[in-house]
Amino acid sequence: MTLDINKIAHSVWGEGCVVEKWKTLKDDSPGGGNIIRLDIQVRPDDATQHFIIRQHGTRDRENNPGIAQDEYHLLQVLEASPIAAPKAIHVDSSCSHSSTPFLIVSYIAGDPDFSLSGAVDRAAQMAKQLAAIHTCNLRMDSLSFLKVRETPQLNGHPPDLHKTVIDALEANWPPLDRNPNVLLHGDFWPGNVVWQDGKLSGVIDWEDVALGDPMQDFAIARMDQAFIMGWDAMLMFSKVYRDVVGDKFDFTDSWLWDLFAVRRLARMLPSVTEGWDEEGRPDINVETVTACLSRFSEEALKRQPQPPLGKPGGGGAGAAPRT
Repeated sequence: MTLDINKIAHSVWGEGCVVEKWKTLKDDSPGGGNIIRLDIQVRPDDATQHFIIRQHGTRDRENNPGIAQDEYHLLQVLEASPIAAPKAIHVDSSCSHSSTPFLIVSYIAGDPDFSLSGAVDRAAQMAKQLAAIHTCNLRMDSLSFLKVRETPQLNGHPPDLHKTVIDALEANWPPLDRNPNVLLHGDFWPGNVVWQDGKLSGVIDWEDVALGDPMQDFAIARMDQAFIMGWDAMLMFSKVYRDVVGDKFDFTDSWLWDLFAVRRLARMLPSVTEGWDEEGRPDINVETVTACLSRFSEEALKRQPQPPLGKPGGGGAGAAPRT
C-alpha cells in the first residue's frame, strides 16, 4: 500500500503545511493495513501537531469496501459522546494519493500497557470505558450505517477444546435475544487501549465496530483480561462493568458467551502467544493460556442454568434466538 505523505498533507491542510516527520507504526506485511504517525506544522509558526493516517488491510476491505468511510463517520458521531475515541479529521476514497482509501484521525498520546503492576486498576478503567461504549446515549439512526453483528455459527471446534465445553455450546447455542443491539467496539482488548500517567487516554482501532449483543463484547474482553492481565484484573473488570451498566442488560447468557470466548481464543493458539517476550511478558505462553482457558471454562460452566436450557438448537424459553 503506497502513500504520498507530502501530497496527502498538502491536500488536507494546504500547501503551507510542513511535514516534519512521519513514522510507520504498523505495516501491511500480514495484510493488516498501514498505520502511520504524521507530525506536521499546519502553518509555519504553529506548534507541531500529531495525526494518524490509517489504511485498512486487505481482509477488512474485502469484508467492507467502505470501511474507511464508515470508521470516519463513526468517529464523527462519537465526538458527541464521553467515549475516549480519536477525532475524525479526513477520509479519502479517491485513491489519488494512495493505492487504497485512507483515514486520518487525531493522535491520542499514550501507549498500551501490558505490565502486571497496576493491572487491576487499569481493568476497572477499561470496564468503565466499555460500559460507556455499550450505553452511550446516541440515536440508533445515527449508527444505521453500521452492520448488525449476527450471532456467529459454531461450524466446528478447535481440536483441543474440552468436550464439556463443546457439549455445553452444542446444547445451548445460540444465546437468546435478551438484549438490545448496542454499539460494539469489536476488539476491546488491552492492546487497543492507550494510557498516560496511569489514566486511560484513548480507545483505538475501531475497524471492527458493529451493532450487536453487548454480552459478546463483554465476554471476549473478560477472556482477554484473564489471560493477559490476570485473574484478579478480570474479576475487577467484570464487577465494575456490571456495577456501571446495572440492570440495563440481561446477563443470563453471559456464561454461554464466555464459552464462546474460550472457543475463540483456543482457535487462536498458538499464534496468540507470539510476540509477548518483546512486551516484557514471557509468562504468556501456550501453557499459561491453556491453563487460563481451562479455569475460565470451569467458571463459566458453574454459571450454567440448572437444569440446562435445552431447547432445540440452544437457548430456552422466554425469548427468541438472535439471528
